[in-house]
Amino acid sequence: MIPHKCPKCEGLMTEGFIVDATYGANVVSRWVEGPPERVFFGGLKIRGKTVHHVQSWRCQGCGFLENYAPK
Repeated sequence: MIPHKCPKCEGLMTEGFIVDATYGANVVSRWVEGPPERVFFGGLKIRGKTVHHVQSWRCQGCGFLENYAPK
């Protein structure tokens, strides 16, 4: 694995993830294509949209976060 360098301070980046807490579970954040559309009971419409899990990298030096939603 090629180490990532921080675009702000050139420190080393560590891979991690951002947790979304939901009803009784912890899940990885997801990126959803398009603007948010509300559905009944205050949720968001996801069905039929492109969805990617979010990868996150944190700089060990300055704490900068860089997020990716790879295919």
